[in-house]
Amino acid sequence: MAHKKAKAYSSTTQKQAYKAQKKRERRSLKITDAKAPKKRKKRIRNRDEAEKQVPRTIESMRRFDETVVAASDAEVAAEENIDEFASYFRGERPPKLYLTTSRKPSEKMRTFIKELLLIIPNIYYFPRDEYDLDYLVKHATSSGFSAMLLITQGPNKLPNGLYICSLPRGPTTFFRLTSLVLASDMKGAGAFTESHSEIILNHFDTRVGRRIGRQIASLFPLDPDLEARRVITFHNQRDMIFFRHHRYVFRNEKKCSLMEIGPRFTLKMHSIQEGTMDLEKGLYEFIWRPDLQVDRKRFFI
Repeated sequence: MAHKKAKAYSSTTQKQAYKAQKKRERRSLKITDAKAPKKRKKRIRNRDEAEKQVPRTIESMRRFDETVVAASDAEVAAEENIDEFASYFRGERPPKLYLTTSRKPSEKMRTFIKELLLIIPNIYYFPRDEYDLDYLVKHATSSGFSAMLLITQGPNKLPNGLYICSLPRGPTTFFRLTSLVLASDMKGAGAFTESHSEIILNHFDTRVGRRIGRQIASLFPLDPDLEARRVITFHNQRDMIFFRHHRYVFRNEKKCSLMEIGPRFTLKMHSIQEGTMDLEKGLYEFIWRPDLQVDRKRFFI
């Protein structure tokens, strides 16, 4: 209870400081405008022109969120230096992925698995058969895998969910998987190549978002100097993560375009569970619920 009160007090203090700072800025602006009317007119004209050029979107009107992490936040950097993904970002543990599915995967599921095996390096597929999840987690951990990916399918026999379980300490994140378009179904899609891909993670800005972004990044080989012909993008927009897979096409020395290879799909994060996968007794760091989304301008990632 004391911890909750301290946290609430800290939150209130931050908001009061933010409001006080804005008030000082407005007062300073009024004094400047009174001394230099011409500058005031120019400032208003520039502001109006900028507002006309920048369209108002839900993203641009996002509510102030104290969980958004600044690039220079020393506290968050210190936490991330000792989290479950720290060894990966230090280059001490290369990724090795264990991939499995729901029992009796459909033809669409098997095709999706084949395409993921071509996209992601160091990934190995293990048929689910009759094994339960506890056995699979223990088998993957004892075999030295860094993460286990479980893809579920719905009653329509289409992939509808993705679990990412980081090994051996977790966390386990569950995403709802929608809008899947297989590469084999895309007209004019580029051909797969065996080279590694550049990884782009866009707009994972909050504490929860950074945690998810670090987990996704840990699935791919770490090579900051990599200059590849393929690029994989995880783009977060309004808490929907869009997966895209492209290849650079160089027209000449100055012009370059992107050719989509596929597949493409969308992920919606539903939960982050502490530790490895335990669907019955697991403790959760975060659970998304429909009642949390009462404000269209509030986002969690």
